[in-house]
Amino acid sequence: EPAGKEPNTVLEELRRGYTFRGKVIRPALVKVAKGDRI
Repeated sequence: EPAGKEPNTVLEELRRGYTFRGKVIRPALVKVAKGDRI
């Protein structure tokens, strides 16, 4: 967990996603900052 990052923010795009004519062909694969569990 990087210091100073808000929970649930995208840190890095690992694989690009694609759309075609308004439909998702392949969703993006991203790394997301974790939040504290309650």
